[in-house]
Amino acid sequence: MQQMQGRQRAAEQRAKHWRGLAAVLALLVLVGLAPRAGHAALTLDQLNLANAPFAAVSAGVLNTASGKSSMVSGGYQSTASGPWSSVSGGQSNTASGSYSSVTGGQNNGASGANSSVSGGQVNFATATLSSVTGGYASVASGISSSVNGGNHSTAGGDWASVSGGFGPSAPGTYDWVAGGLLQNQ
Repeated sequence: MQQMQGRQRAAEQRAKHWRGLAAVLALLVLVGLAPRAGHAALTLDQLNLANAPFAAVSAGVLNTASGKSSMVSGGYQSTASGPWSSVSGGQSNTASGSYSSVTGGQNNGASGANSSVSGGQVNFATATLSSVTGGYASVASGISSSVNGGNHSTAGGDWASVSGGFGPSAPGTYDWVAGGLLQNQ
């Protein structure tokens, strides 16, 4: 019997707590955050940060443009920290190289100058003029190297290219590797 009464008291306390929280939130909306003459409403855009000359965040939530003339357009928790870098959409993407860009996808990074990552997940373009297009967990780390699709692919040599497959690597200068049509995984 005491156990039931204890549970009932705990449930009543939780309900009272939630009612109080709801009342406080309603009061904030009605009084503190409601638009008034001469005052702006709190919006999600206020959770974004553009803190460098000519930097801008045009939409999204928790985005940061901290490089000179950098830009983040939409998405969630993305950062354009390199000068003249950009991130367009996606989640948790980073463009830190000068003139680098990341377009969509998730957890992608372009750290080389003039590098780019377009879509996919956990892809990185780390060298000058390197690029990764789609795929998963791939890296273009050689100068002017590229990875197109695939999974766990690496273009490590300068001017090297990897196209598709699971785990292919192009470590040498001018190497080109493609995943097999019926490649074992």
